[in-house]
Amino acid sequence: MTILIHWKNPLGIKQPGRQTWRGSGQLVFGEKENDWQFLKKDKRSHAVFCHELYCFRAGCRILANFMLRHNCDTLAKITERYAPSLDTQGSVPGGTPNKPSDYARFLAQRCDIQWDEPFSLFYPDGAVSHRSLLKVLLRAIAEYENYAGYTVSESALESGIAMYERDYTNH
Repeated sequence: MTILIHWKNPLGIKQPGRQTWRGSGQLVFGEKENDWQFLKKDKRSHAVFCHELYCFRAGCRILANFMLRHNCDTLAKITERYAPSLDTQGSVPGGTPNKPSDYARFLAQRCDIQWDEPFSLFYPDGAVSHRSLLKVLLRAIAEYENYAGYTVSESALESGIAMYERDYTNH
């Protein structure tokens, strides 16, 4: 089990600055006996979720923001922003730099689209326009972030997408 799976964050989502993702936080043992802590992010700023569905909700929100606000309309543009080469794999200080182009090619293979081919997942109001492709993409991101062959919970994936739609769209 990877640390991302342990934190119910198979997409490797970071906690945004001072804000926190909805559903983030787990009660964990501290370093001393009977020392409990409510953890919202790990030492590398990865969000700690109470359930995977919140991770998928956040993943939808991130992708919608990338596509609608930052014009990330290809897998290459998405991965350059999601896992920039200035960061390292696993956000380990001094670690191996991310390789966004390798990431984009992996996702392209799983999604059956070209890494530099423009596509959309959302309508301008943020509603999901291509649910099946969104699900494939989220599954592929989770596999890349964890290990080959990793599969996500279908019910958590569906629930996370539904929660995103309820919280961020007018449909």
